[in-house]
Amino acid sequence: MLLESLSGNVTTSLEDGHEAGAWEAPLASLLNTLTTLVAGLAAMVLLQLLLLALWKWCVNRRYYARQRLKLMGMSDALIGEVERTGRTSGTVTIRSPIAGVIQTLDVRAGMTLTAGQSLAQVSGIGTVWLNAAVPEAQSSMVRLGQSANATLAAFPGETFAGRVTAVLPSTQADSRTLTVRIELANKGGRLRPGMFATVAFAGDGKPALLVPSEAVIRTGARTLVMLALPDGRYRPAEVRTGREGGGKTEVLAGLALGEKVVASGQFLLDSEASLTGVAARPIGGGQ
Repeated sequence: MLLESLSGNVTTSLEDGHEAGAWEAPLASLLNTLTTLVAGLAAMVLLQLLLLALWKWCVNRRYYARQRLKLMGMSDALIGEVERTGRTSGTVTIRSPIAGVIQTLDVRAGMTLTAGQSLAQVSGIGTVWLNAAVPEAQSSMVRLGQSANATLAAFPGETFAGRVTAVLPSTQADSRTLTVRIELANKGGRLRPGMFATVAFAGDGKPALLVPSEAVIRTGARTLVMLALPDGRYRPAEVRTGREGGGKTEVLAGLALGEKVVASGQFLLDSEASLTGVAARPIGGGQ
């Protein structure tokens, strides 16, 4: 019985070992297959990454090439034509970035150009500058951003609105005026360089005492108006003036509300008063 049991155990062990050896070959084959698949997938991923990097490199090269061409002054249409045809043209069209008129043209056919050379000077006509000569005595009333209206003899009945963009620092010594630059919209390009205009600046809205500008007599040493007295006589009065516009002059001192001044023939009256020795009423001197 003991011998039989031992013999049976050995037989069983041999049978189990035979079954284990039968599974080793398929497992090894499966592992080899999986290893091959993993290696293939890794190679595909690596290939995709390489293709993506190559695509980005090509896109970047194309982008930077377009940027270099733009910096050289080539338009998008011309760059697109070069991309489509693969070759450049012997003629390059250079377009102005703004609409306007050519003031100077510094190139001619057959000339050799250098980097940075100016080809032409183009002045835009969408907006124009109006240089207004403001009297020195009224320069303190002008400020940046102030509204202004311009009228031109070329367009009677029309008013062109603008605003003050600059007040030049120097005063014209011969005319004692300050140059104020006004920016005007130029729809249709009707305003041309060299035209003359009359400018009226917007006020501050404060009440003021006004007299006709033709009633003011400026002698150089003082400013006078001729008063019309109730008894039919006339008397010169010294005044201090301010702003002027629209045929009216602001009187800051020397006149009272309700007093009458002579608007016509005042020079003759002033000459007669000077001959007869009539003294002008000083500012703040009462009646």
